[in-house]
Amino acid sequence: MLHNEARKLLVEAYEETHAAQTVAKCFQVSTSTVYRLSVQMKKTGSVKLQTSQRGRKPALTEEDLQEINQLIVAQPDITIDEIIEKQGLSVYRWLCPLLMPG
Repeated sequence: MLHNEARKLLVEAYEETHAAQTVAKCFQVSTSTVYRLSVQMKKTGSVKLQTSQRGRKPALTEEDLQEINQLIVAQPDITIDEIIEKQGLSVYRWLCPLLMPG
C-alpha cells in the first residue's frame, strides 16, 4: 500500500508523462491504481487514503432513526415487528435472532 506522499508523487509522474504503464511499474502498482488516483486527484484535489469510505454503509438513514424514535416515544410498548412493518423495513430474521425470536 502506498503512503500519501508516494500517491502524490505517482499522480505527479502520471500527469507529466501520461505513461500509466511506466508509472505503475516504477511504483509497483497496477495501471488501474494510477488511473484511479489520477481521477481521485481531479475530483477531490487530494490523493490521501479515503478511510472514511470503508466498511458497510448504514442501512438506516438519520431520518429513519428519528422516525423510529418518534414511534417509540408515541408508543413505548411497540414491538420490533411493528416498527419494521410501519417503517416498511426489510429485515432478515437471521440477522438479528436476539432481537426477533421465532
